[in-house]
Amino acid sequence: MKPGTTESLYGNGELILVIDDEPNTLLMTRDILEERNYRVVCAKGGMEALAMFAAFSEQMSNVRVVLTDIDLPDMKGVALMREIKKLKTEALLIGSETASLLEHAERSSGFFSARAPVESRSCDLSCRARRAHPA
Repeated sequence: MKPGTTESLYGNGELILVIDDEPNTLLMTRDILEERNYRVVCAKGGMEALAMFAAFSEQMSNVRVVLTDIDLPDMKGVALMREIKKLKTEALLIGSETASLLEHAERSSGFFSARAPVESRSCDLSCRARRAHPA
């Protein structure tokens, strides 16, 4: 399977956490990922995501990718990603927001960023997850 090909858009049941305060964005992202054979859990904000890690630590230990909005009302995405990194260091963290915020976040916390829509990236989530977690 080559990155950027139609086949590479599909996962193998990897668990992805999607964090966004916009319900339509959560639903659309979840639907797209589930159609491509990913398992998806959603959180409406940073505090809810961190609470999920605390309450369901065994299940959340299986999260391979975290997709988050950088500009959440309850917690800034950079701070959230730092907290998640403490709890789940091997997860691939992907933030999405404006270019200036992403550039700052990348310099300050070392995570990969994607500009929406995620689907348009040449190397999709399954490719990135496999690189981050080789078998």
